[in-house]
Amino acid sequence: MKTVTLIFILLLAAIGTFVAVNWDLLSVPASFSLVVTTVQARPGMVILGVMSVLAAVFLISLAYIQTSALLEARRSSLELTRQRQLADDAEASRFTNLGTRVERDFVVLGEKIAAAEAALRIRIDEARQELRTTTEQTGNTIAAQVGELDDRLTRAQRPPSGS
Repeated sequence: MKTVTLIFILLLAAIGTFVAVNWDLLSVPASFSLVVTTVQARPGMVILGVMSVLAAVFLISLAYIQTSALLEARRSSLELTRQRQLADDAEASRFTNLGTRVERDFVVLGEKIAAAEAALRIRIDEARQELRTTTEQTGNTIAAQVGELDDRLTRAQRPPSGS
């Protein structure tokens, strides 16, 4: 049982006991002034009436406050659920965008690699052709020099013709 409820029950029991023990004194008629007029009533009944009205006002205000708190909690819960859903949707959207961007970047990177590979193949082919040309020229130069050396050796080994 909640502490407030227990205190409320104990307070009502104490008031009931007080009224029961002092009933003879509380039920004697007395005159009350209401500023404009005077009324004959029992003081115990007036006090019990005022306490009953105060208790009713207290219970009504308590019910209003609890109802307001419950409605506010429900509204907050709905708003929190809505905000959580928005955050989840935004996060999913960011993941989708990130996946699309990574995929697009991979495609672009693949295209760049393919272009670089093609350019490299062209350069390799050009270098091979240049190497072949240089090798041919070197071979021709060496052959010409060997031929020239052979001619010199052949001329050097022939006897001189006018002796």
